[in-house]
Amino acid sequence: MNKFLLVVLFSSIGHFVFGQSTALEVRAIFDTKCASCHSGGFPAGNLDMSVSNDELYDRLVWGEPNNSVAKELGDKLIYPGRLDKSYLFKKINTENFEASAPLDYDTGHHMPAYPGDPLTDIEKEMIRQWILFGARETGETVDKALIESYYNDGGLEAFPDGAPDPPSAAEGFQMKMGPFFLEPGGELEYFQKYELELPADQEVTRIDVIMSNYSHHFLLYAYDDAAAAAQDPDGIIPDQNHTTGIRLVATVQEAQNIELPEGTAFFWKDDEILQFNSHYINYSQSLPYAAEVYLNVYTQPSGTAAQEMKNALIPNLGIFIPNDGEEHVFESQFSLPFDQDWYIWNMSSHTHKLGRDFDIFLRNSDGTPGEHIYESSCPNGEPDCPSPFYDYQHPPVKEWDPFLKVPLSEGYFMRASYVNNGPFNVGWGPTSDDEMMLMGVMYTTSIDGLTSTEDPKEIKVLRNDPVPNPVVNESMIEIPNGFSLGKIHFYDAKGSFVKTADIPSNFMMKVYNSDFEAGMYFYEMVSKQGQKATGKMIIAR
Repeated sequence: MNKFLLVVLFSSIGHFVFGQSTALEVRAIFDTKCASCHSGGFPAGNLDMSVSNDELYDRLVWGEPNNSVAKELGDKLIYPGRLDKSYLFKKINTENFEASAPLDYDTGHHMPAYPGDPLTDIEKEMIRQWILFGARETGETVDKALIESYYNDGGLEAFPDGAPDPPSAAEGFQMKMGPFFLEPGGELEYFQKYELELPADQEVTRIDVIMSNYSHHFLLYAYDDAAAAAQDPDGIIPDQNHTTGIRLVATVQEAQNIELPEGTAFFWKDDEILQFNSHYINYSQSLPYAAEVYLNVYTQPSGTAAQEMKNALIPNLGIFIPNDGEEHVFESQFSLPFDQDWYIWNMSSHTHKLGRDFDIFLRNSDGTPGEHIYESSCPNGEPDCPSPFYDYQHPPVKEWDPFLKVPLSEGYFMRASYVNNGPFNVGWGPTSDDEMMLMGVMYTTSIDGLTSTEDPKEIKVLRNDPVPNPVVNESMIEIPNGFSLGKIHFYDAKGSFVKTADIPSNFMMKVYNSDFEAGMYFYEMVSKQGQKATGKMIIAR
């Protein structure tokens, strides 16, 4: 049984210098918990600590493990940015501390071996964060005081009930970003490179982005090739190089299951390199927060789909909102950049908190706005709803079936309005105190081979209110035929989005009084084929 050295980030003999300060903290942890077994004439795992400093660091970071099974899995002793591929971390990852990095039965025992003292959660977290942030040889990449506060004084988790279940191996795989820690009232936006090792080229038919309601957005990119990926370092980083060699795959502002229409897929190579972009805000003013994002990816063999699904994020950078309390309207037009028509599957918008409305039109050939196709203040993005209400944190996503054709000679015209009652003028920027004006579209450049239905007719289901209604404790909503496994969206009396839930596979769905504030709510059920049914309920206290 392989008892390799858990870490040799230092040498009691010599002067293994990492620089300041995270690596020094990590070194001290292993000095206390591991050094006694990994030194002397017969070091555990045949890994001697008493080598030169440079040799020791090189052996660990990207170093090959001694265990043959770990090598076959593609693990390194330390894989910067990846816990699931860092054999060293797997050895200390006891008591399900990190679900994505289990220790395989054939790769040895957890360490330190009995009777050595196990690592504390704070010690494991320091090592976890050091790896996630790229296993840097120098620099302070981890706020130790924040981690100590999280574990000693209490903190908030993005997933307090544990990691979401991954797809089965036959269906796909799970990816993860984080955790990274936010101070009370803080916000952070990070990027992370993520290399895939798929058994073959794959088509992705569904990406379930799972994150908490503290997330401001999540974007998924793919690099064009390894040379483009080399622009960005390994691990979690605060900035990135998006000038060339990278394309957008998906963008969401809340947890969202992106299930592509039949006949379409994202096309991923077996060695695809992705980049995650996560922006979290800690709304607690007293507790630190551990932010995480999970992606459940569902695949099918390459060559199955008729069309590749593509994504574009179209900005208007020329926005400036003075702090005068007046409404300021900005417009921007976008003509198609390629020698192809676009066939739009879905569309959404994005502003920050100063935003008051966002409309998208087809662009006439003379640059003027044409048909109004998207209204951010209406459910499902449908223009001209009776009770418009803008919720910048939950902009609607509008879908088309059949896809909306945008001819090459046209394009888009977008218009957004803002009101700034704050103390400062605000322009374009990445934080929630800055502003943005973005539209996102998912599209194909052909519909050949796609089987598309006609525009679905909306089904108004009479007497589809819950029983009993008002809801005092719990009530039941009847599910019409064909709506099981769809979605149900709840809105308050003003038309503001409240929540979305999956429709169960049976004919009845429970709603609970405790899940809503008192008042009147409307709901819309949407089947997987796009048909709709509506109802209303009253929550009584």
